[in-house]
Order: sequence, then structure tokens, then C-alpha cells
Amino acid sequence: MNARDLVLGRLRAALGPEPAGPAEVPREYRPAGRPADVDLLAHRLVDYRATVHRCADGEVARVVDDILGGRRVVVPPGLPRRWLPATVEAVTDDRLGTELLAALDGVVTAAAVAVAETGTIVLDGAPDQGRRIITLLPDVHVCVLRADQVVAGLPDAVDRLDPRRPLTWISGPSATSDIELDRVEGVHGPRNLHVVILSPAADPAPEPAAGAAVEPATDAAPDRRDAPRPPPPPTATILRMALLHRATLRPSKLELLAAWLPGRDWFRGDAGADLERVAGYRFDDPAGAVGIETMLVRAGNGPVHQVPLTYRGAPLDGAERWLVGTTEHSVLGPRWVYDAAGDPVYAAALADAVLAGTGQAEEYFEVDGRREPRDPSMVIGTSGARPAAVPAVGTVRDVVAGDPTVIVTDTVELAVLRRLGGGTAPGGTALTGSWSGQPTPLPLAYASVR
Repeated sequence: MNARDLVLGRLRAALGPEPAGPAEVPREYRPAGRPADVDLLAHRLVDYRATVHRCADGEVARVVDDILGGRRVVVPPGLPRRWLPATVEAVTDDRLGTELLAALDGVVTAAAVAVAETGTIVLDGAPDQGRRIITLLPDVHVCVLRADQVVAGLPDAVDRLDPRRPLTWISGPSATSDIELDRVEGVHGPRNLHVVILSPAADPAPEPAAGAAVEPATDAAPDRRDAPRPPPPPTATILRMALLHRATLRPSKLELLAAWLPGRDWFRGDAGADLERVAGYRFDDPAGAVGIETMLVRAGNGPVHQVPLTYRGAPLDGAERWLVGTTEHSVLGPRWVYDAAGDPVYAAALADAVLAGTGQAEEYFEVDGRREPRDPSMVIGTSGARPAAVPAVGTVRDVVAGDPTVIVTDTVELAVLRRLGGGTAPGGTALTGSWSGQPTPLPLAYASVR
């Protein structure tokens, strides 16, 4: 007898007779005991830097068009065809190889269940969700979720799932960090996760799946995949998150602007009148280092002026001409406030908002370790055709002050309107906004690929 047999013999003797079958696993998990909260799920997903869209079943194709129009995407064989616009080239997964999957721009799937408490989407390999690999290699994952698939907590999700199926648990885009705690996205899966939550509605008529053959109607419209895309309807999806603090600023933002704004060539109004905040919106800096806020202000009875600002914890090198002033934040300490037109972080955020439709940041207050949402004072959207592919903004090469203020980068040209409601449209895809007293969206900025 060798040492191996001796050790195994002792183990068998200690364990006793072999059981007749696998042990029964108790699965009487404690349920959450409360109804599912779809709004909580959306907030958790946004917190994880996912993009959330909410629409009816019949609007899914439009949302997918906004995200992936003009691109090649992989779809599982059981995905409903009604979710796919004609502007995407859908490749049905038939055991596609890894090289082809990695070359595709995105993937569109359904889901099995979602957990509101943790912001988690679960796929189980069903025909409308497909193999796990198709949601790992493409850079963009669009996941369509019905409201009735949302449960309150993990025990409720486990109760709905079959543990024998291949389960994939997704909480936001793929992200990791190195020893320096620098966040890196897209290492283990898609960098961009879009979750489309369907409004409760009557079930649509059944349609063929993505891989099924379809008999064309005799008067079917021609394939317009290569035709110019019509301008999409304005969208108003809140996508990102801005974390705010209940704090005091000395001097305040309006006090800084009251001293700075009348000195701009594009200012119109009574320089001595009190400055009034009309509305505002925010973008998210993915790095979390720079605050990005756009304020709409009015002096007396003058026009509404748009003033994008960035807030930094240290001076921005080479940006002295764009400095609005400094202020003391009661929580964060000294802040350097810049006209955002001269800040490259703003240029990247504005380009994404206009050309990629990432929208405005959802605003939260940090209160005693809890996050309380704040209602937006305005809603922004986009109007006009977007490019099939949005390039990286690159370096800011030139900024031409005026109305509009033109920001030129390596790959895009941005035009920020200063006085709203008049003037000539520069052209390109438009960022629009509406607020209390202004229900009709007005152009705020334009972007075009160079």
C-alpha cells in the first residue's frame, strides 16, 4: 500500500458509508417581503454607471436604434424581431467564433430576472438571452427587461431561477481596478451596459424570433439600412449620476457669476440687476474628479444665458483665461470654478451627451451615508441624426469665445449657445432642453464629427 492509498483509506473510514444520492440542499430562503421597486432598480443601475432607458415595448426598436443604429450586433436566436430596427445589422448567434464576436459592435438580449435591491440583471441562457460568451465580448450590451421580471431581493430572484441553468449575474458594466485603485472598464465584459425597462402593458402580438424566416409582404418597404437615417425624435432619458453635498459655498455660484458674466462679450442685460438661476443640468465625469454643471441664468428682464461650469479641487494648467473664480466649499474645501468651454473634461462629456445620447446626470444628495434623489430642474434631449460611431474626443485644439462658443477637438466640433431662444443654428446634432416656463425644447448646443 502506497501513501496515496493510505490517505484515501483513512478519509473513507472517517467519512463513513457513501450516501445513496446527493444531499438535499434547503432552499427556503427568506423572501424580501415587499413588492419590487422598479425605480430602485433604475437608481442602482445608474449608480453602477449603467445606462437606463424606460419605454413601452413598441419603442424598443427606437431605443436600440439610438444606441446601436448603423452598427453590427449579435443577437440570440430567440430574441423578438420587433426589438431590432432596420438600421442595425443583426447577426444571429449560431455558435459564432470568438474572433467574430469580438469584432461586432454590440449585443441585444432579454433577461430572466432583475433584483431591485442590488441592481443586478440575471441571464439564464434562455433562447432570448443566448450563450454567456455573446454578452462578454462585444463592447455594448443592450438588455431588455420587463417590469414584471423585477423582484425585490436576492431570495426572490433565486426562487424564480433554475440553479441547473448557466446563470450570469450582471451588476453594471464590466469594471475592475488595479493596485492604485484606478477604475478600468471593459476588461471582463462590455464597457457599456444599457438596460431597457419596459413599461407594464398588454402583451404584444407574438412575432418571429431573430433567427426565424419571415415572408415579406407584397408591398413591403425597401431595405433602407444604407439610406440616410432620419432625425430621431427628441429623447429625455436620464442616464448618469451626479453626487451632491448639502453644503455652503462662499462666495456662492451666483455671486461668482454676477461678477464675471457682465464682462463677457456675449452678455446682454442689466449688469447691475440681480442674477437669477432659471434652471440647470449636470453631466458626469467618469473619473469622478470634476464637477460639471450648466446653469441657465437671467439678469433682470434680459435673455436666458447658458453658462457651463466645471468645479475642480486644484487649478487646471493653462486655463487661467477660463477661470470664473474660486470658492470655499464647506465639505470639499477650496474649489476652482471654470467656464467649462475651456475644460477638456466638459468637451468630452458634452460630445457624449450629444453624439452618443448619454444624457444628463441623475442628481443625488449625500445625507448621513444615504443618497437622496433630487428632481431635475430641466430635461435635456437630442435632436438630429447621430453618427454611426462616436469617436474619442481627443485633445482640445481651439476654443473660440462668442455666441456660440466653438470648441474644436481632434475629432469633433462643439458649439455652445450662450443666449437661448435666438440666433443661427450652427448645424449638426443638437442638444435641447426644456424647463418650467419653457415647455418647448430649445437648442442648447450642437456637435458634429470633423
